[in-house]
Amino acid sequence: MARQTRVTTVDDLDGSEGARTYALSWQSTTYEIDLSDAYRDELLRALEP
Repeated sequence: MARQTRVTTVDDLDGSEGARTYALSWQSTTYEIDLSDAYRDELLRALEP
């Protein structure tokens, strides 16, 4: 018997497929978020000084 498992990573904000997982830390706590490239760029702009 063959078994095939597929894992699809979806964007945490809009549910679209093809997202990547990014890790970030704040005050000694690490978080992970799954984002598409567009939302990743938006997050990076928001975190700029």
